[in-house]
Amino acid sequence: MKSIPLAELEMGSVAQVDYLSTDGEIIFPKGSTITETILDLLRDWEIKELFPDEDGSLAERKKLNPLESFGQKSPVGIWTPTELKSIRPGYEGLLRLLRLKRAAELDDNIKKGNVADRPVGAALKEKRSQISAAMRNEAHKANCLKLYNDSVIDIQRLYGEITEGASVDAAVVRSMAERFVKVMLTDKDLLLSIASSRHKNVGTDYVFTHSLNVCLFSLAIATQAGYSKDQVVVTGMGALLHDMGMLLVPPVIRQKNGKLDKKEWYEIYKHPLVALPYLEHIAHLPDIAYYIAYQTHERENGKGYPQGRNGRQIHRFAKIVQIADVFEALTAPRNYRDPHEPFKAMELIITMSREGLLSGELIKSFLAATSLFPVGCVVELSDHRLARVVAVNETKFNKPVVCVLQEANGKLLTAAQVYGLDLARTPEISVIKAYQYDHLASDDIFLGF
Repeated sequence: MKSIPLAELEMGSVAQVDYLSTDGEIIFPKGSTITETILDLLRDWEIKELFPDEDGSLAERKKLNPLESFGQKSPVGIWTPTELKSIRPGYEGLLRLLRLKRAAELDDNIKKGNVADRPVGAALKEKRSQISAAMRNEAHKANCLKLYNDSVIDIQRLYGEITEGASVDAAVVRSMAERFVKVMLTDKDLLLSIASSRHKNVGTDYVFTHSLNVCLFSLAIATQAGYSKDQVVVTGMGALLHDMGMLLVPPVIRQKNGKLDKKEWYEIYKHPLVALPYLEHIAHLPDIAYYIAYQTHERENGKGYPQGRNGRQIHRFAKIVQIADVFEALTAPRNYRDPHEPFKAMELIITMSREGLLSGELIKSFLAATSLFPVGCVVELSDHRLARVVAVNETKFNKPVVCVLQEANGKLLTAAQVYGLDLARTPEISVIKAYQYDHLASDDIFLGF
């Protein structure tokens, strides 16, 4: 079987035959243009040679449902947009998706500078009026928790309607984001605490709680970064929809306990692209939501996916959601691993910034919104008391406001006995260790500060 080294393929030329990988996947279909973007991807994946299918005998032309892979049938009721009906599993399907018209339009807009992704108008953070932990009454806490749990169900219903081809208006998504913005203006810390505590509805897919938590973290970052109310709301809308394409990844891959192989990763790489045709059927959806869904998994140094864009080619709102997405994924449990401790996750986020993966500027906004010790986690103080982080000090990331849960002698306090402590005003006391959100905590104590 004759092979052609990748270096011999001429960029910009049109493939006269199908070019296949060693696995028999069509890399360049006959009639397609050989582009630098695809050649770069092949180099990144260490594909050094291709095989020309000169007589059509190397690959079986079996037309598969675009949502079938590895023997998994499409979920019942999922509707397939026209743009996806000829997409095959594996690498060939990924390459076809990389050439979607909508993806090209988004890339072109950024290249030409036709995107407005900097703060414009009155900063929403100037309208914040945060209540103290002591001011929270039981009705307020119960309402916030109910809003969160109801919203997980609403997201599940919304995703279902979109993937079933039902008529959906963006006003539904906007309303969900606006509800949380309204609460965040007065009690951001409680909302982030509830998100961090993983209050999950039994039987729901992690995609739904993940999407809601990413939305809440994104709202906090965008607000702290100086965006206007409308910009914050639209960022939240995009965050709610950012991972919708993951529902179209076969469950055997999405919920796999072990490490993904190369073919399975192709399906993961597809999900930001697969989402675009579905989003186009949401009436009046702002363009920003497309950029967020498309670019949340890109990275500042060009090492992300699906297109390998670098910082100058990534929409700033997508960069906000990138940080929220990574942090939520690190601190949430998955089938194949336990969750990272919040402080460790924050350390990893900062390391990713230093490695050129995430925006350092926006990570500073994240720290100012959530603290180096994220709201909700349990910390050990230098005098060996155990406390929960309940609020942040925007200028002193390592000195949050806490409520003491356990005295130094080991006495666990009741909800009525817990008391607050502002570490910024007690320089002699510092945090020496951080724990998981559920360390020492029942829901009553968790929401009782």
